[in-house]
Amino acid sequence: MTSGSDQRWVHIPVLAGEVVELLSAVKPLKRLIDGTLGNGGHSRMLLEQ
Repeated sequence: MTSGSDQRWVHIPVLAGEVVELLSAVKPLKRLIDGTLGNGGHSRMLLEQ
């Protein structure tokens, strides 16, 4: 890594499908905190269901 570089990283949720499947089985799902580092991919997928 060099100082002053403008490199950025992106978190790709590789287990998002599995997480959504597991959490979708919890009925009723009243509260959920998405504490993953990223752009809310897990939460977005859950809300789309």
